Amino acid sequence: ALIFVSHGAAEHCGRYDELAQMLTGLDLLVFAHDHVGHGQSEGDRMVVSDFHVFVRDVLQHVDMVQKDHPGLPVFLLGHSMVLAAKVLNLVLPNLSLGPIDSSVLSRNKTEIYEGAYHVLHRELPEVTGSVFHEINTWLSQRTAAVAGARSPP
Repeated sequence: ALIFVSHGAAEHCGRYDELAQMLTGLDLLVFAHDHVGHGQSEGDRMVVSDFHVFVRDVLQHVDMVQKDHPGLPVFLLGHSMVLAAKVLNLVLPNLSLGPIDSSVLSRNKTEIYEGAYHVLHRELPEVTGSVFHEINTWLSQRTAAVAGARSPP
């Protein structure tokens, strides 16, 4: 399968290296890019001018990779930006979110991982191990189902 990793707000795709290594260890093809205004991409830092730019860029990247790997299922593994950016774009277009210190992201009491911070793939080893295991299980079940559906009887 193909896995596009969509980083969160105020991040860049390099923060997902460990997760990408785990996924490639499962024989999955992992790819990503820095969204406009993030990481090493062009654009004003953290300015949400049009959410559709993010969507367009992701779809173009997925299409490009799919051309080299036709027939493989595609999964999007996203973190903490898509819905928030879309809502902000509708309410306050051209809002600059400004710098965000990722080390002080609040603890969310609704998370499954009690006591863990928001960025679960960069947590204490026991949390990250559990998160990676859940992602592995979820993807394994779905890629097996797709493979089974394509196998001849």
